[in-house]
Amino acid sequence: MRVRSMPRGRSPPPPGAVATPARTSVLAAEAVSDLGPPFQELDHAGPPVVALGKFDALHVGHRALAAKAAALGSPYLVSFSGMAEVFGKAPTVPLTAPPDRRRVLRNWATEWAKAGKGEYTLEERVFPFAAVRPLSPEDFVLLLADQGVCGIIAGSNYRFGYKAAGDAALLQELGSKHGLVVEIVDIVMSSDVMHGQMKRVSSTRIRECLAMGDVDEAAALLGRRHRAVFVPTTPRPVGGVKDNSECVVPRQWLLNRLPADGTYVASLTLAHEASGLAVAHACAEVEVGSVGVRVPGGSELTLLLASLELGAPFQLFVDF
Repeated sequence: MRVRSMPRGRSPPPPGAVATPARTSVLAAEAVSDLGPPFQELDHAGPPVVALGKFDALHVGHRALAAKAAALGSPYLVSFSGMAEVFGKAPTVPLTAPPDRRRVLRNWATEWAKAGKGEYTLEERVFPFAAVRPLSPEDFVLLLADQGVCGIIAGSNYRFGYKAAGDAALLQELGSKHGLVVEIVDIVMSSDVMHGQMKRVSSTRIRECLAMGDVDEAAALLGRRHRAVFVPTTPRPVGGVKDNSECVVPRQWLLNRLPADGTYVASLTLAHEASGLAVAHACAEVEVGSVGVRVPGGSELTLLLASLELGAPFQLFVDF
């Protein structure tokens, strides 16, 4: 049986703190309509607790935030969409493909269950950044409280509120003021072999590793092998299949980031898009290039890949 760390409902403020009722500003009230339904308890796990971050990579640092949220109540990962567009920048290619995120979260929960830490349902919420950007740090905390949140988890370097005016210390102060439990998690560090020093785990580091073709270091930071996901969303380019001896999976089908051009030993799985059930699997030496991923022939997987066309209900997973 799981022991809850938080009581149902909003937690009382720490000793000495003066709790004030949640009150949403005009700006926060306007943002509520864009945020979806209030947060709910998941599988009798306790009151909603949100971990705040960008969560692009879902790396080991993000896993630490999620684990802390799960230890306190019903865990949600809260991130923000449209940040690049708001700041006039080009959107970055995601590190973890959108349809693969559920698998990663499910695997985290499975790891925790095997370690005897309880069984959890881990959910994600994505807030439109344009809706919450104008909020002051206090209005943002009040918004979360009015959405049913009872606890907040963030990294020690987390910034929030308009123009990133709030930091971890202010988040704790505002949480205490408004009756929310706030836990700050230390940054997860890992060894940077190339530079001989400890550096924080980050999505930026993972992008750098992939750009250099260092898939082993990327896997260490992710806590799993980097998975590229392909879906046949466009017609296959001419010349994708050569004499049935090899198959090129085109970049146009790619949903996330590939490592640098080069040759890699990879695991390839072709799966039904709806169910996720594997149809074929192979381990092969693949070549990443400008046109996509070149897969050698001689296997059932290659034959199936060669037959894929626009709209086929399959996904290809390439684990580097």
